[in-house]
Amino acid sequence: MVKTGFGIDIHQLKQGRKCILGGIEIPSDIGPYGHSDADVVIHALIDGLLGATALGDIGQWFPDTDDKYKDIDSAILLTEVVNTLGQKNYIINHIDINIVAEKPKIAPYVVAIRENLASLLRVNFNSVSVKATTAEKIGFIGRKEGIMATATVTIFEQTNNKKKLDYKVDYKKLTPMALAYMGDAVLELYVRRYLLSRGVKKGAQLQKLALEFVSAKAQAQMIKDNMHLLTEKEHDVWRWGRNSRGGNVPKNTDPVSYRFSTGLETLIGYIYFSEDMERLEELINILIENKKNKVEELK
Repeated sequence: MVKTGFGIDIHQLKQGRKCILGGIEIPSDIGPYGHSDADVVIHALIDGLLGATALGDIGQWFPDTDDKYKDIDSAILLTEVVNTLGQKNYIINHIDINIVAEKPKIAPYVVAIRENLASLLRVNFNSVSVKATTAEKIGFIGRKEGIMATATVTIFEQTNNKKKLDYKVDYKKLTPMALAYMGDAVLELYVRRYLLSRGVKKGAQLQKLALEFVSAKAQAQMIKDNMHLLTEKEHDVWRWGRNSRGGNVPKNTDPVSYRFSTGLETLIGYIYFSEDMERLEELINILIENKKNKVEELK
């Protein structure tokens, strides 16, 4: 669903104030006066975003009666709003900013303002439009007493009606062999993806190279080479899996290698179910890196 918001902000101009517009400081002997840094561009933008999502207004979010917002960088306020919109599954599509001022001259800084806003909003440069005009010497803006900015915002609201898989597992109640069962599958999935990324396409070659990673002997060597990289908790989980009883030792594998590899699979299964994907991929990458040269030799 597409939603639209409109924001407007006006500030007095005073001598000795910094002139910050869209997070960019513009050389000027006068600047917007306000409780925060008085960035009219970002303030109008925040109101536009909040209006599009019916989440209130900038005064409700960041009241000028609260001392913690005194002289605050408005980019910090915008980041908080953008983070909230992301959590609520909103995607910013496009913004159109208009700045009305006799002084300072905005045109030389339009590109810098667009680039900075695009970064803060996490959108492409071409999704941010900034225009500037004067009031033709009419009214308080024409007399250089004030500055105004407006922001028109369009956003998408993500709706996901697809049924998600809901296979919840209480992994802390699983046995080491059950965790190893999962860990074996997870490791093989990453290994297969790695081999395909290296340009290996033939089925027989894929099977042969996969054994360099997923055979009990290979896994045992992997964990021996990288034992020093495990945390204390990870070492305990690995040892728990290694010392478990169950499973049949393959004929071409010695019992020690089998137990070491079972410990590794138990550890991978445990990390996978704990949903620490960053650590999982870090560990698997380390294991794969140690075998890269061997794979290149056999390709």
